[in-house]
Amino acid sequence: MRTTIRGRILRVACIGSILTGVILTSVALIGSFMLSESDGQRLGEHAVSSCAANLSDEIAYLGECLAEAEPSADGDLTFDRVFIYGQDHSYDFGSAGKAALAQVEKDQTVLTPPVTNEAGDVVLLVAYGRNDGTIVGEISYDYLSSYMGVLNQTQYDTGYVVDLQGNIMLGVSYEGTKPDTSVIDLGLTDLVSAFESEDMGSMVLKATPLDGVKAMYTYKTVPSDGYAVIYVNDYNNLMTYFYTVAAIMVAVMIASIIVNATAGIKVSAKISKTVTDTTERLKLLSEGDVTTPFEANNRGDETQLLSEALESTIHSLSSYIGDIGYVLAEIGNGNLSVRSNEVYVGDFVAIKESLRNIKRQLIATIGEINSAGGEVLRGSDLLSSSSQDLATNSSREAASIEEINSMTADIINQVNMTTEKTQKAVQLLDAVVKNT
Repeated sequence: MRTTIRGRILRVACIGSILTGVILTSVALIGSFMLSESDGQRLGEHAVSSCAANLSDEIAYLGECLAEAEPSADGDLTFDRVFIYGQDHSYDFGSAGKAALAQVEKDQTVLTPPVTNEAGDVVLLVAYGRNDGTIVGEISYDYLSSYMGVLNQTQYDTGYVVDLQGNIMLGVSYEGTKPDTSVIDLGLTDLVSAFESEDMGSMVLKATPLDGVKAMYTYKTVPSDGYAVIYVNDYNNLMTYFYTVAAIMVAVMIASIIVNATAGIKVSAKISKTVTDTTERLKLLSEGDVTTPFEANNRGDETQLLSEALESTIHSLSSYIGDIGYVLAEIGNGNLSVRSNEVYVGDFVAIKESLRNIKRQLIATIGEINSAGGEVLRGSDLLSSSSQDLATNSSREAASIEEINSMTADIINQVNMTTEKTQKAVQLLDAVVKNT
C-alpha cells in the first residue's frame, strides 16, 4: 500500500508529538503526584507532631497538678472536680473509660476517653497514680480541644486524639465526639493496626471521617501517654496540584498535537509540492522532453537542493542535446570545420569525443574519396586517349573491311556469273546429249 510523503510526515509529526506529550505528561504527572503526596505527608506529620507535643506538655502539667490536688466536689483552679477513682459514682465511665482508669500506674498520667457526668455533659478525665490511689480530675472538653486547631486548618481536614486501642478521646469539635466511639467504627482498622508497628506514618484510606471520601491519614503515637494523634486530610484536596498539573499537561499535549499537526500539514504540503513537481518533470524528462522549463524553489532546505539539481540536469541535457544537434546539422550541411560550443563534463565527455571522432573519420573518408576521385580522373584521361586511338584504328580497319567487303561482293558476283554460265553449259550439254 502506497503512502504519500505528506501522509508520512503528518503521521510522524502526530506520533512524535503524541509520544513526546505522553512522556512529558507522564513525567509531570508522576512528579506532581509524588510531590502532592509528599506535601500531604509533610503537612500531616507537622500537624500531628505539633498537636502531640502540645498535648504531651499539657497532660504532664495536669499530672503535676493532680499529684498535689485534694479531692473536692467543687474542684480547684484547674479542675472542675477532683476525686479518687472508685469513691465517686456520679459518672458514666463507659467501657473505654473504665479500662483506661483501671490501668493507671503510680506516677503515670492518663487521659481518658470522653465520659458523661451527672449533668449529662461530655467531659474529659485526667487520672494520676498516687500512693493513696488513682486521683481523677474533671476538665471541660473545650479545655483540651483548643489544642486540636492545628488538625483543622481548612474545611477539608479534621483530626482525632485516640488511645492506642483506637477509642476517640478528642475530636476537632464537641459535636463530633461521642463516648465509647472508636475509629475502628469509622473504618480505620488498618490505621489502628499500624500503631503497633511504628510511631509515625501515613496511609491513604477510604473511610467515614470525611463522609466516606478518600483521605490521607497521618498519625503519631505517644506510647508514654497512651494515645495517638490522627490527622485526616481530603485526598482530592491534596491532589489539587496534581489534578491542575494533569489538566495543564493534557491541554499542553493536545495543543502540541494540534500545533505539530498544523506545522506538519504546512511543511508536508511544501515538501509534497516540491516532490510532486520534481516527479512530474522527471517523468517528462524520461519521455525525452528537455525543453519544458523547470525552476528550482528557494526554500533554503533539501528540497531546494533537489529542485536545483533537477534544474541543472535539465539545463545540462538540453545544452548537450542542442549542441549535438547543432554539430550534426553542420556536418550534414558539409561544414566539417564546425566546433562544439559546450563544455562536457563527467561521462558526457565521451559524447564530445565521439563527435570529434565522427568528424575526423568523415574528413579522412572524404579525403580518401577525393584521392580515389583523382585516380579515377587520371584513369578516365587514359581511357579517353585509348578510346581515341581505338577509334582511329577502328576507322582504318573499317575502311579496310569495307574494301574487303567490296572485293568479296565482286567475287560473289563473279561466282554467281560463273554459276549461271555453268548452268547454261550444263543445259546445253544435256540438250546435245538428248539430240545425239
